[in-house]
Amino acid sequence: MALPHIELLDTFAVWRDYFNFVVDEFNTASALPSANTLVRRDANGAIAVTTLSFVGTGIETLENKIIDAANNTLILSLNDLQDVAVSSTPNNNQILRYNTTSGNWIVANETVYTEYTDSDVDAHLNKNSASNNQVLSWTGSDYAWITQTALYSNSEVDTHLNTSTASTNQILSWTGSDYDWIDTPSTYSNSDVDTHLNTGTASTNQILKWNGSDYTWANETPEADTLDSVISRGSTTTTTAIIPFLYSDQNSFPNASTYHGAIAHSHQDGAMFFAHSGSWVQLANDSDIPNAYTNSNVDTHLNTGTATANQVLSWTGTDYNWVNQSTSGSSSTVARTTVSATTASIANDASDNITITGFKSYYLLKIQTDAAAWVTLYIDTASRSADANRNILTDPIPADGVIAEAILPTATSIRFAPAVLGWNNDSVPSTSIYAKVVNQSGSTRTITTTLTLIQVES
Repeated sequence: MALPHIELLDTFAVWRDYFNFVVDEFNTASALPSANTLVRRDANGAIAVTTLSFVGTGIETLENKIIDAANNTLILSLNDLQDVAVSSTPNNNQILRYNTTSGNWIVANETVYTEYTDSDVDAHLNKNSASNNQVLSWTGSDYAWITQTALYSNSEVDTHLNTSTASTNQILSWTGSDYDWIDTPSTYSNSDVDTHLNTGTASTNQILKWNGSDYTWANETPEADTLDSVISRGSTTTTTAIIPFLYSDQNSFPNASTYHGAIAHSHQDGAMFFAHSGSWVQLANDSDIPNAYTNSNVDTHLNTGTATANQVLSWTGTDYNWVNQSTSGSSSTVARTTVSATTASIANDASDNITITGFKSYYLLKIQTDAAAWVTLYIDTASRSADANRNILTDPIPADGVIAEAILPTATSIRFAPAVLGWNNDSVPSTSIYAKVVNQSGSTRTITTTLTLIQVES
């Protein structure tokens, strides 16, 4: 069966299709359309006859041809298209390529692209010019292979630091432009001190003084007055009988060995001194003496304000605290207490060792955490270290120093019934409770562990 098509006859055009076209409407010979016309239905379904305008020459069978509906033009060849310019007979394998300058599709040779290969890479990188152990470098315009610079060696360091010029015990110094080796400066010695203080000019019993520009040794000026001469100048009960002990500073004091038992006042220090065993010893001023320690100071220091009847004083490790007295063989009860400690920030499934301050021995009632965790208590650090690699599914071995352990799926508490007796196994028993805490919260965080205890041994 032929496809819908148009055949151009000598006198008229006839549609031959399969769309129920009513040819019989042209029922007379005079009504038949003339040549170069197209019979079609318009938008309303009525029969219409349209004159065709041919582009190109020659007689064509219109089967499979294209009709330009815009201007009723029949396109007979590719070159008849308005934006196609075929100026010559195309060759095999040529293609149409659009030219933006002319605005036309023109015949052009097809560009064939081949896959980039290893040899293309080698040629681009100038591999043929490379030698063993060379490295690839960019010259600024192309790739080039160059000899690799050797690593900095010990000999180069020695050259840079001029070690060939060094002698034994010299030290390395920077001159401002290069390194240089110089002799080690000698330490300040007794002879340096003696020279600086001009001891070569000193005589027996002379004292050292500063003359305004240097140290000098001078004879010590003896006191002109004795106690008797001072007393003879006036009544011993009047202010005129005064023995001066004033010096500008401690450097002006006389020799303490010579004046053993003497007193002197240093104006610079605002203090009195007395000579004893070859040295001047400073006396305390009244403002330096603290107030007397009173009963209220003792009460404050011992936190008596927090004490209740029948409690005893206990040391918490950082301060004094009043606690209920633990008695043996009596009906007195001991109050339960809670103690806690917090790990560092640890990842999920990671562990941290903590120490909780409690009692030397105790009954453990509950273990509580603020997030999901696996908590194990030990009698000492050695037991904790030995148990470090045990997994959560393995029970501890009896007598391995594990007091108790709890696996808490959320922020909750585990209750022990009956209570577990715990104790400290340090060489000198302490109040430390050693614990290992494994974070099982699912994220990185700190874990706070709280123990509820009843004291057995303080």
